Amino acid sequence: MCSAQESPLQDLVHAIANLQTKLNEKFFASAIGRVRAVREADPSAAPATTDDLRAMVVELVTVVACAAGLRVYYDAAGLQAPAFPDRLRPSAPARFGSVVEYAPTGLRTNSKHAWGPFLLPRDVRPEVFQSIGLKVGR
Repeated sequence: MCSAQESPLQDLVHAIANLQTKLNEKFFASAIGRVRAVREADPSAAPATTDDLRAMVVELVTVVACAAGLRVYYDAAGLQAPAFPDRLRPSAPARFGSVVEYAPTGLRTNSKHAWGPFLLPRDVRPEVFQSIGLKVGR
């Protein structure tokens, strides 16, 4: 496992956390290419579709943006931020390995509104909602 200083995505994480006004569709496409390259260099990585890579980048942006938001909150409130755990805790395996397993239509985009991918409820298999205890009308 890489340390934070050795992460092949460290500069992406830095940009997401500190340069939000510069993030655009071009950045997002570049990030997908970087994630693809990192995964291709890792023989243990499972195959990933373009939609899978897009979902991975959305997840990366979401996690980093939340962490950056917490950092700003604690700084603005003049509070000491809680410490990170000493080591990673294993998590449960993912419920789905690929976007097409839960949304056979794949991810949608609409550049008239935003450049990030999204799903509509009708795109998602009903059993996905059931597996997490949600009832969604169609």
